[in-house]
Amino acid sequence: WDNYFAAQIASVESRESAYANLIEITNEKTESGFVPNVASAIGVSSRDRSQPPVGAASLLAVYKKWQEKWVIEMIFDDLIEWNDWWFEHRQLEPGLFAWGSDPFEPQLDHYCEFDGVNDRLGAALESGLDNSPMYDDIPFDYDRHMLKLIDVGLTGLVIMDCRALKELAEIICNEEVSDRKSVV
Repeated sequence: WDNYFAAQIASVESRESAYANLIEITNEKTESGFVPNVASAIGVSSRDRSQPPVGAASLLAVYKKWQEKWVIEMIFDDLIEWNDWWFEHRQLEPGLFAWGSDPFEPQLDHYCEFDGVNDRLGAALESGLDNSPMYDDIPFDYDRHMLKLIDVGLTGLVIMDCRALKELAEIICNEEVSDRKSVV
């Protein structure tokens, strides 16, 4: 999520740097439909966990500074798919979300394809609060691949993401998205 925040910071002075950060991290979206918590130039990616859902809000903030619709149009569908992913993979109860980590087939034999995957550590890392003890004693549901904890912070971020997507949809006149029930 650092790249999304970097886009907002860069937008103060550099439209090009802001756009590059938004586009490149969104282009790292996995085959599962989420923007990974970790992505590198050598192909290492956290295919078990997302990063917190701040992409749409960051895009909206950059748009408000530079007022160019093309960047919204370029990554909007990927951000919608990522938003859908939260509802399909991290909704513990209707409208309430939990951090998680999904199993996957390793491809590079890299330690981040094994350490914490489908357990509490991977879910805690998905939060972006990497060294926080907040999730140390929270049980992990290995069947649902999530912490057994409704997280108010994550739930708030998903709500923020939905609201930003609705506003972005209105900017680019995407009525199909702006009328969705999950984007409220």
